[in-house]
Amino acid sequence: AISPEYREKWLEPIQKEYKACILNNTWTELHRHDIPIGVQLHRPIWRFKSKTNGVNKARLCFDGRFQTQGLDFHETYSPVAKYPSVRLALATILALGGTIELGDVPNAFLNADVDADVYMEMPEGFNDNPNSVCKLNKSLYGLKQAAMLWHSAIDNYLTSSMGFSRLPDDRCIYIKGDSSDFVIVILYVDDIAIGSNKQPHIDSAFAVLTDRFMIKRLGPLHNSQYLGMTVNISEDGSTIKMTQPHAIQKLLNKYKLESTTPTKSPFNPKVVLTKDNGDPINDITRYRSLIGGLFWIARTTRPDIMFTVSVLAQYQAAPTNVHMRAAIHILRYLAGTIDKGIEITRKTVSALFAWTDSSHNDIQ
Repeated sequence: AISPEYREKWLEPIQKEYKACILNNTWTELHRHDIPIGVQLHRPIWRFKSKTNGVNKARLCFDGRFQTQGLDFHETYSPVAKYPSVRLALATILALGGTIELGDVPNAFLNADVDADVYMEMPEGFNDNPNSVCKLNKSLYGLKQAAMLWHSAIDNYLTSSMGFSRLPDDRCIYIKGDSSDFVIVILYVDDIAIGSNKQPHIDSAFAVLTDRFMIKRLGPLHNSQYLGMTVNISEDGSTIKMTQPHAIQKLLNKYKLESTTPTKSPFNPKVVLTKDNGDPINDITRYRSLIGGLFWIARTTRPDIMFTVSVLAQYQAAPTNVHMRAAIHILRYLAGTIDKGIEITRKTVSALFAWTDSSHNDIQ
């Protein structure tokens, strides 16, 4: 990345990332001979990404493929907010007359202390002394336990230092106060949304979190990209709409359907789906990838396609051309309804309702 042809593009992002690691005391530099005998010396990796907003980002990662459980890592599980919980939290903030602001934690994983002795070579480009190696003090992206350590650090700060309580059914939604005076925090790895019915509460929450984690405040959630969704809130704050035009367009481009003729429904009722209907397709991975992409959209903002996608998912072991055409049919339907999504108004969430089509107690 620092060859003459890429130097101008990537040198500054590399130096910025390395400086952040040094300022954060991410590692302690040791002599190679000081490493205990038999301990694995891992490799650092530079990753580079050009974002859609034109920003070039370099990230120093850890090659965790050769970590050994019980030696240089223990637990790895880390929760993330569930999308139904996210939608419910956003709708609740809206219903109670609140506003929502977004935040991001740059180099989030570097905020957590490592829970084991982990050793790594010096990063490429900064390894002038061949006898120098790193003992990690802080987590790095790629470390098997990195996500778990980061979540543990911010979870403990929110609950112990800031007085928030976790939702019983979602460990990444945090609440403080009551319906007349509240703050809600939604945590999704390093993406943070804070909502409240009082702006000073939002300002205070960001200020306290920034003192510990250097959070970048991104502004109000309005016509914003958030967790893969495009979220629009009306001017009067009475309506929130969640759509995924970018995800749909990405699938259309992938399957070369940019100029396709849209369909009016997600499924053709004349098509009969069975295990043996049609001829086997050669590229099973292509079918599975499409089903995965459709599932992602269905469970996030488009429940209208969930049933059809669920049926087609049953044939992933041996899909046929009939199954593939049915999956493409869904994508063509999405092309014609690309701006559709989940829309919630303030009055629709003033109370909770549940519906069921079961009638086990109906003597009729």
